[in-house]
Formats: sequence, structure tokens, C-alpha cells
Amino acid sequence: MGFLARLFGKKPAARELLEAKAKPLPASPPSSSTTPRRPAPPDHVRPDAPTGFQPPEPVGRPLAVLSALRVVVEVVGEAYYDRASWDVMNSEAGFYTDEGAERTFSPGSADGIALVPAPRNPFDKNAVAVFVRRHHIGYLPADLAQVWCRTIKAACEQGYMVTVQGRIWARSRGGGRVSTRVTLSLPESGSLWPANAYPDGDFGILSGDYLRKVTQASRHQDALIAWTGKDLLVELRDIDGRLNALIDGIPVGPLTKASHDTLAPRVATTQPTYVGGIVRPTGTTSVALEVRA
Repeated sequence: MGFLARLFGKKPAARELLEAKAKPLPASPPSSSTTPRRPAPPDHVRPDAPTGFQPPEPVGRPLAVLSALRVVVEVVGEAYYDRASWDVMNSEAGFYTDEGAERTFSPGSADGIALVPAPRNPFDKNAVAVFVRRHHIGYLPADLAQVWCRTIKAACEQGYMVTVQGRIWARSRGGGRVSTRVTLSLPESGSLWPANAYPDGDFGILSGDYLRKVTQASRHQDALIAWTGKDLLVELRDIDGRLNALIDGIPVGPLTKASHDTLAPRVATTQPTYVGGIVRPTGTTSVALEVRA
């Protein structure tokens, strides 16, 4: 009758209510707010991973390479390095959720993103390995590696570790799998292949593909003409309120006011700052200097 009474809208009797209260309640399902148990880290290598080769680890003084253009470059091969991604990101908030976790890195720190030449890579002698917090996590795309490998190798040979701007996003997929995406901020071309030597001590490189003229070059022809047609490392230094170009410590002219206004905030954060430059002939006995920034 209790069922029929409820079916036809009649109130249950008092005895039925007491019997219902006496019945034990079913066990409640676990709360959705319960923190899930974190899965163990990956302990495997993907079957299709290019095994048998490990690039050299990043060493040396961090050399900051800042991109003036902020071009986004996608690192390749992250899917092969689940354990590296886990080691870098497992403690970040959101790593075990569908949204994943994200972290950005600025250049100039050993605990950031480093580019390391890997000439013994069996698939590409120009390969450039990407390390995040000293964990190998992928490679530069082959076309960019071909351009950048010479610059990075030159810096490494002089005791520097090339560091760049970038970000990493990752999330645990369970079962030892990690989804990862690493993006870097690089110029469209690595044009810093200096004919002159890297300076002593720490410094930063501001690299880009915009050519900016150095004014008053006619006053410094003797210092410039020997470098005609060669790629150079040019220092930018504030002299009397205007950014000036220096080659091996010798001032060779100020930048235009527009270039000063654009670059001064960046230079102020990476002193001493260097850019790529080239000396071009403008006549039979005259040359001009342009810098890439």
C-alpha cells in the first residue's frame, strides 16, 4: 500500500514513515572534491622513440638571447620525452587536470630553457636540443636548427649556455603518459655569426630581423671599413642619453632616435647588450653599419 499510496498521491501512514527511517541508508558515493591519487611517473620509453642517442647536457654561463620579434617557434619531438615533461611539470598546479599546467621562462637563467648543439645526432648533424630546467624535452625544427646551430655552437665553445624565452604546457594523461607543448620566442633567423669574438664576461644578445641604421658612420670609416661584408657582434650602450653602437669596445655611431626609443627598454634589462650587425659598402671608399634588432 505504501507504493500505491505514493503512486496515487496519498500521504504514507506514520508507521510507514517510521519503517523507512529505520532502514539503513545506502553508502554515499565518494565526494567529487576528493583529491585524486597522483599517478606514478612514466618509467618507459616510447616504442617509436629515437633511442640510442642522448644530446650533451647544457653547461656554461647562461647567455640570454631575447627576440625582438617575439616569433613563436614550436619545439618538435616532445611526445618522445614523457618522463622529462613529468619531471619538469608534475609539481605545477593544474598538471593533473584537463586544463593542464603552464609555466613561462625568461632567458638568462640556468634553470630555464637552453639550446644545445647536438652534432652527433644520427638523424641531423645540425640538430639543436631543447632543454627545460636541464631536462631534454625536444628539438628545434630542422630548418631553424640549420640556421641556429653555428651560432649556438660558437657560444658553447666559448663557455656559454644559450638561453631563450619560452613556455611549456603539460598535463598528465594517466598511465605514464604526458601531453606536452613547448614554444620558444626566437627571431626568424639566427643571424649572429660574428666574425669578431664574443666578449669576456656575462652579456645578453638582443636578436631580430629588423635592420636599423647606425648614424654618423662617416666619422668612423677607419674603424668600420676593415669589417666590410662581415657579420659582427655589436654592443649597444647608452652614451649621453642615446644608444650607441660599439665594435670591440670602439664607439662607431649612435642609433636613430626611433631605434633608440624602441630598443632602450630592452637594453636596460640586459646590460651589456649585443646585437648582430653588418658593415655594407656605400661607395668606393665609404661604408655604413646596420644592426639587426
